[in-house]
Amino acid sequence: MRQDKRRARTRAALLDGARRCMGEKGIDAVTIAEIAAEADVAFGSFYNHFDSKDAIVDALVVELLDALGETIDATIAEIGDPVEALRVAFRMALTAGDLGPEWAAFMVRAAVADRSLLDGILARARRDVERAIAARRLSVPDLDAAMTMLAGALLFATQAGAEPDACAEMALRMLGAEA
Repeated sequence: MRQDKRRARTRAALLDGARRCMGEKGIDAVTIAEIAAEADVAFGSFYNHFDSKDAIVDALVVELLDALGETIDATIAEIGDPVEALRVAFRMALTAGDLGPEWAAFMVRAAVADRSLLDGILARARRDVERAIAARRLSVPDLDAAMTMLAGALLFATQAGAEPDACAEMALRMLGAEA
């Protein structure tokens, strides 16, 4: 029990250290030694929790995308109009890049490298798009194709630092919303 708690604290410290280092220096510029030092743990302890720097990047992405998805869900839960809920959700997803260009690139890199991460975000978006279709607020002839196009557009817009309100409106138009 005590060992499990210590292990969890060390893992959390490594994740926090990686987040700080990577946010400051960039993902590729950070070394495992720097992450361990920032976390105040022994270098070898890193490998008790992660196989590589890519593994800790993946863990950070899962954490970041889960937190973003939960925040979006909580925010749009009370919005009655499904198209307005989508607009808010798209804008929130796009402004996650406000964490800085390195974090936007981080999210894009992860989503492209691991389709399952992208699938998690798309499942939430698909649910919300289906709700708007059911309410006859959107007209989408091929939902699978639309979700693929939407994912690519939102990922690229995030990385490019595009204007969130304009991008959210364009995404909704792509899904058949009226201007």
